[in-house]
Amino acid sequence: MGACGEVAAHGADGLGEAPWIEAPPRWTLRVLDECRRLPARLLAALPLAARLAWREWRLRASPWLLCAPVLLVFAHAAVLALVFGAGDLVSRPALAAQRLAAGALLFSILQHGLARGATALVDERALVSRRAFPLEALILRPVLAQAASAGLGLALLAGWSAFDGVLGPRALWLVLVVAGFALFVSALALLLAILHARRRAAAEALAWGLPLATLATPVWWDPAWIGAGAWLREAMAVNPLAAYLGLARSSLGLAHFEAGALACACAWTACIAGAALLVLAWRRPHLCDEV
Repeated sequence: MGACGEVAAHGADGLGEAPWIEAPPRWTLRVLDECRRLPARLLAALPLAARLAWREWRLRASPWLLCAPVLLVFAHAAVLALVFGAGDLVSRPALAAQRLAAGALLFSILQHGLARGATALVDERALVSRRAFPLEALILRPVLAQAASAGLGLALLAGWSAFDGVLGPRALWLVLVVAGFALFVSALALLLAILHARRRAAAEALAWGLPLATLATPVWWDPAWIGAGAWLREAMAVNPLAAYLGLARSSLGLAHFEAGALACACAWTACIAGAALLVLAWRRPHLCDEV
């Protein structure tokens, strides 16, 4: 028996030339091959994902698509402000509204992208069975569709900030922030989609875990409402969602730029993207049977 294959006996008496049976590639070789093919796969998936996202966005496009996450966040913020006595929501309502709207729009990418992306492989099992179809397009479709809506809302918010005179030269960073957050959400959705294809439990775990994650993330509340020494502020230093929200608000001139938030966002995005690449390389040959 060799390292690359094995020799099988041929015939009842063992006579004749033995055929060579190719062994399946090792996991490490699949990972290296996945890394080598990743740029070509992404280039092939992006145009298709963009067309699918545009079709989905046109079917769902409405003013309610932008208003729903913002109104939901404002409703929660009003309750939290009433309970905890957040004075900024009353003393500086315009600034508080801008900061909460920026967080709500960016967070809507995560909420919609994970909710639709976690079950994308199972819902589109007919496309997964076609090995030539890029699986990445199924994950990118809901993320890009919601990113387009959130980008439109953030552009309107940038116009409001420019009218108030708070928009600075870092406004162009907002495009990079949204692109980096879309990459982070896509990689996280891919991990959940593979887990859901194997265990059918990712959607249920997401339904419970996502609301809990928002409690430690300044989406429904403003970081200015908590004290400087509170444990929640220390937890925000390692929260990737809080880092991206801080970068988006600083790009709009609504908060001070923090280098730690940029380092946290880049580190978490690199880790999640690397983990998604490894898991996809491990499970890609088995996805057709699992879905």
